[in-house]
Amino acid sequence: MALTKRLTRKIDIPHEPGEHLTIRQLGWRDLEAARQAQQRAAMRNVKDMGGDVLKVLRDARGQAEIAQADADPLTAYDLGTLLHFGITGWSYTDDEGKPVPVTPDTIDQLDEKTARWAALAIVGADEAEAAAKNGAGGLSTEPLLETGLLQKSSS
Repeated sequence: MALTKRLTRKIDIPHEPGEHLTIRQLGWRDLEAARQAQQRAAMRNVKDMGGDVLKVLRDARGQAEIAQADADPLTAYDLGTLLHFGITGWSYTDDEGKPVPVTPDTIDQLDEKTARWAALAIVGADEAEAAAKNGAGGLSTEPLLETGLLQKSSS
C-alpha cells in the first residue's frame, strides 16, 4: 500500500521484557522533515565550530568519525523527529498502573537505548538490513545488531 498513515506494527522491546511500542511507517514527507531537521542541526554545529571544522575533517580522526557516522542508518535523520512522527503507542504505565500517554514530552523521556532502537525500527530495519547485505548505501548492520533489531546469522 502506498499510503502509510495507517501502516502500524506492534514491536516488543527486546531489552525491556513485557514492554512494546506501536510504530507507524513514515511517509516521504515525514522522512524528509527528519532529514531536514538533521541537516539544520549539522549546519548549526559547523557554524559553531568555525574555522576549526576543516582542520578536524582533514585529520585522520575526523575521517574515521565521518566513516563511522556514515555506517549508521540514523545519521541522516533527526532522532526526535523520527520518534515523534513514528511512535503511536506503547505499553508504558505510571506508578499507579495507568497508561502513560504518547506525547512529544513523554517520547523525549525515553532512554537513549530505547530511542535508538525505536528509530531504527521506524526507518525500516528491514530495508537497512537488505541494503547492508547488498552493499548499498554504505549501511552497516552493526547498529541493528547492537539494538536487537537484527540477529547475526549463523552462516
